Amino acid sequence: MRKALALLVLALMLVTGVRAQVPLEQRWFNYRPIAEVGSGASTGDGLIAFDGSRLLLPGGATLVPPVGLVDVAYAEGKILAMTVTGSVFQLTASNWVELGLFDGMSKNSDGVWLWTSTIARYLSDSGVTTLDVPLGTSFVSGTPTRALVVAGWCVYACTNGTCEELEGKACTAAWDVRGQLACYRPGVLEVGDRLFEYVSSVSQFGSSLYFISGTSLYAYSGELSLVGQVGPGSFLEGDCVITPAGTFRLDGYSLTKISNRMRSPISERLTAGPSLVGDNYRLTYTASAWTEYFAGEISWRREGLLLWEPGSNVYLWDNTLRTVRGEIVDGMGDDQEGYLIVKEEPASAEGFALNMWAPASRALLVYDAVTGKPLVRLSTLVSYGYTGRHYYVATSNELKLFSLGSVSSMRAVTPPQGVVEWSGNLYYWSQNYLIGPKVYRFPNHVVKAVAHPNGILVLTSSTLYLVSDAQVFDMGASYGGLPKDAFDVVVDGESVYVLSRSGVYGVLPQTQVVFFLGRNYFFVNGATRTMEVTATLISNRTMIPIRAVSEAFGYDVYWDPEQSKVIVTGFGHTIELWKDNKRASVDGVPTSIDVAPTMLSGVMFVPVRFISESMGLQVNWYPSEAKVEVKLP
Repeated sequence: MRKALALLVLALMLVTGVRAQVPLEQRWFNYRPIAEVGSGASTGDGLIAFDGSRLLLPGGATLVPPVGLVDVAYAEGKILAMTVTGSVFQLTASNWVELGLFDGMSKNSDGVWLWTSTIARYLSDSGVTTLDVPLGTSFVSGTPTRALVVAGWCVYACTNGTCEELEGKACTAAWDVRGQLACYRPGVLEVGDRLFEYVSSVSQFGSSLYFISGTSLYAYSGELSLVGQVGPGSFLEGDCVITPAGTFRLDGYSLTKISNRMRSPISERLTAGPSLVGDNYRLTYTASAWTEYFAGEISWRREGLLLWEPGSNVYLWDNTLRTVRGEIVDGMGDDQEGYLIVKEEPASAEGFALNMWAPASRALLVYDAVTGKPLVRLSTLVSYGYTGRHYYVATSNELKLFSLGSVSSMRAVTPPQGVVEWSGNLYYWSQNYLIGPKVYRFPNHVVKAVAHPNGILVLTSSTLYLVSDAQVFDMGASYGGLPKDAFDVVVDGESVYVLSRSGVYGVLPQTQVVFFLGRNYFFVNGATRTMEVTATLISNRTMIPIRAVSEAFGYDVYWDPEQSKVIVTGFGHTIELWKDNKRASVDGVPTSIDVAPTMLSGVMFVPVRFISESMGLQVNWYPSEAKVEVKLP
């Protein structure tokens, strides 16, 4: 960042507003665009996704869905949408036509089931087939000639219009997989004689049943196969799995990425690293790439040398198993120290039964995981975490700080929602205030505060501030483009990243690159650069040297001579192009271009619009000047 522009000086004991007077030389850039997918339907070749406001079609087109849409289905070219009221609509000639009110909708690869009362309808390429089903039907799978129906948790096998109850089976959903019954109950899937726990999502496509157990994705078609690991919150739609990293299609027992833009909703928080973190999932990112890590444990959580199981009384410190007197709520630690928050065992008099239904009698204890001994007892708990130097817990009027097993206390004038340390001073935030040696009041609610080498970053519900002593700089307003739905902020060195529902944002210089056809020079932010070749036209497409534009925006370019392939990486994107070949790959997704990259005078030339837009950049063409401008959007 340019420090001459980094601080807007205000006298701040009470902050009532910040004016942005800084030229827009830097701006917020969305490194990792996210289209959240809450539901969807597989087409066999891609995914129809619902992001809360639109239906996103595999080819890139969008549709406005019926009001109140909660689920979407696809079968043989038909798109169906079900609303919260039970109304089902079918898309016909660009219009939504209402089919009626139904109690439920389920999908498979050949058709869609709709049911109400004691009648189920199957919509497929053969038309509409009806089936008499038991009263209270809540799920249907299979086809009209061989269907499984769940009604009141009982499973019925319906063959040629006759339904018979399968004794001894209580399910909320059921499927026939190569003659074996797959029975699902909340969190549990039973397939034949095998039982799987922590099951969050199940779908059948063709002859295979796919399901997610913990962070493991399995496929079953007579034999069980582990497909791979997926992040928390991932879910299945037909043969597609929507994960925090993107949308993948299941091709047999392997995953093929079909979109890096459509992802499962992000609800986790960012922590120092920087990372997007769940209990057993970590997405670590920098300005150039993101990597994912999935822990092998399903129910155990790990931080440093501390491994614990929430809800139990056992934990491991440095691979040594220990117990606590109570129920573990959560833990925090690193490779030097660790702390457990434990709900203590309820008090009881001798000869009297324990009162397990009296939560008020069960205080919280903070255990030192290294020694296995309790350090403090709390009657209330408002927040807990890591300040950057100390672990802490906060009550409504006090902070407890932990350092290698020692405890210190600090009074709080208002309940601390979080704590941060900077320049040797402790600050905490509550409502609109950041409180420490100095008190700052902001126009909006404080969401989070984190330490930065140049001060404290304070994210509010409207913008992001950098606070340093009595100085406050509104980074959101001054740099422009900060999303209004930001809910977390992290620091990586001096770089700042903000997470929102639409992506991961960081501040970038407002770079502009200008090329002219037939000229061996170009401009980067007004400065002249020369090159041995010139931008040129091939098949009516403007071609430029790939390194010129890529490196100007901070991308790395690598040439693979064995495959005659160039690889461009940066901002979370990876683009692969082959010499004299119209095939390409963008973020792992195969695609094609209308003009193949070519070598001229030993330099790789690529279509400027394709390479720039694949990198998330904006391209403008000015024909009267034979000029191409590339810049951040």
